[in-house]
Amino acid sequence: QVKKTLTLNNDGSQVRDFVTVSDVCMAIEFLITDSQDSSNSIVNIGSGIAQTINQIALRVQDNCFIVSGVLPKINKPKLLAKKQNNSLTVQTDYLNNSDFKFTNDFDQEIRSLLDFCKEKFPPEKA
Repeated sequence: QVKKTLTLNNDGSQVRDFVTVSDVCMAIEFLITDSQDSSNSIVNIGSGIAQTINQIALRVQDNCFIVSGVLPKINKPKLLAKKQNNSLTVQTDYLNNSDFKFTNDFDQEIRSLLDFCKEKFPPEKA
């Protein structure tokens, strides 16, 4: 039986700077081959796009429907005593001031992962 739910362990209001795996790989390659010497620098990799966990869960939900025709339910915990609306800000000045550009193609990244899972882990026949 395929699990058709996405379970969040919080209320989903937390804001984060999500970045795709493809962009992380391209950023690392850029840093390795960049003509500027970044070897003695700490470099944060971030997309510059702040999104809530709820927004990402909705993207995953929508893309599940596009790829497989399944619209998983998003489960969140019952009301929490204290709202968790903490955000995380990442300074990404080094990459922002360079020629590197993020693709920020979150939907394509999610669909690629779902396609991979569909191919490698097909549902068992009853």
